[in-house]
Amino acid sequence: MKKRHDGYYEDRETFTPWETYSDLYCGLLLVFVLLFFFAVYQYIDARERNNAETAELQNSMREEQASVLALYKADLEDQEAAYREKSRELDSQKTALAIMQSDLEERTALLDEQQKLIDAQEQQMNGQQEQLINQQEKLDSQQKTLNEQKLLIKNQQKELEAQQALLDSQADQIEQIVGIHGQLIDELNGELAANQIQIQADRRTGAIAFSSAVLFAKDRDELSEEGKAFFRSFMPVYMEVLLQEKFRDHIAEIIIEGHTDDSGSYLHNLELSQQRAGSVAEYILSDDCDFLDADTVAALKSLVTVNGCADKDLIYQSDGKVDADRSRRVEIKFRLKDQEMIREMDEILNKED
Repeated sequence: MKKRHDGYYEDRETFTPWETYSDLYCGLLLVFVLLFFFAVYQYIDARERNNAETAELQNSMREEQASVLALYKADLEDQEAAYREKSRELDSQKTALAIMQSDLEERTALLDEQQKLIDAQEQQMNGQQEQLINQQEKLDSQQKTLNEQKLLIKNQQKELEAQQALLDSQADQIEQIVGIHGQLIDELNGELAANQIQIQADRRTGAIAFSSAVLFAKDRDELSEEGKAFFRSFMPVYMEVLLQEKFRDHIAEIIIEGHTDDSGSYLHNLELSQQRAGSVAEYILSDDCDFLDADTVAALKSLVTVNGCADKDLIYQSDGKVDADRSRRVEIKFRLKDQEMIREMDEILNKED
């Protein structure tokens, strides 16, 4: 195959693939260039259209933004005016709030003072309540004690009523005994006077005192003849009255007591008083007694008691000095069977009075 000078092959008889590909490549390249320029053209055209649209859109957006901004500014001015109004209202409210705050502080201070006062009063009331509780407990205790005392008083009242009934019974008995005691003394003194015996029984005790100067020599215990003669006349009258039927059952004891003054020792006086009382008893109770009958002597023996009292029961003068002559004596006295009870009842009644 020969090649021409313009590049074409004159002789086609010889075929080579590279020549075919070269033409193809050139055609493709031309197509590619055309496509490229078309694409560039399309791009430039599209870009210009886009720029125009963009500019138009931007203008539209600017106008819209200007409109929106104007609206926003107008709204902002309205909000600013409203804010200023709100600010003025807020300032007014702040002022009112400050006033209220000050008033609240004053009220709080007042409330604090009142609370302190209430706390103090509450504390005082608690103390008073505690005192009331203590007082109530004391009252309850006192009421309980009072109830117990009422019950005790009620029981004591019953006992007193029983004792009163007993006392009434005993009072009747005492009245009877006292009547017998007084009647016996009256009859005894009457009989002594009727028999011209110059001595009388004590109205209260019934005791009959005999002077030691008549019965005994000084500091001696032998009964004198004058004393024997006195008892010979005295004892029959005395025993006759005591042994009467109306008195006999009431006689509990006949007591012979010897007494001395306060001179000398106590033991000497005790022995002397006992011996003198014994001498009187020995004389009136002797087996050869001829002034009392046997029954009277037997009754006297069952009743008589002999005591020596020394100086324990002295007799005094009006100036307070001891009456020695009257203190030296022998006493004969009787005791009724219920006389001790009478004495005790008399003491009780005197205490009650």
